[in-house]
Amino acid sequence: MQGDTRGTQPQSAQETLPRAVRVAVVRHERAEGGDHLDLFVGPRGAAIDAPVARSWRLPLEAWTSEGLAAGRFAAIPTPAHRAEYLDLRHPRELSEGRGLVVPLAAGDGDAAVDGTLNALGCTLRFSLDGGGNPVVEIANHLPRSTCP
Repeated sequence: MQGDTRGTQPQSAQETLPRAVRVAVVRHERAEGGDHLDLFVGPRGAAIDAPVARSWRLPLEAWTSEGLAAGRFAAIPTPAHRAEYLDLRHPRELSEGRGLVVPLAAGDGDAAVDGTLNALGCTLRFSLDGGGNPVVEIANHLPRSTCP
């Protein structure tokens, strides 16, 4: 049995990201606190066990049958995960009753100095709402046929 997959807590949603990134979205079912999406962002080519995949919890509404939904969504930072979450290919039952993760989409992307990501046919911008809570704004910039 593998242990906890998480590393240290990211400082903020705007923390500097590497320029060349790998991005993945999974549906986390039967999780403490309810079903949600996990968004993972980490450096391309990282060692599979390296806890370098920054992650955020997103509401299920951030995903549609066509991929990431356009809009502004709560983006709760969670501890970094092992790089293997950037390339999950099959559903995985997590240890210690933490639920099931189902991969939805993954791909390479680019991060700008301001933390804006271009990946999965979308632009993702992290910021804070008026109450100081982290959010992600998702804009689809490619034809829907190219989104996951």
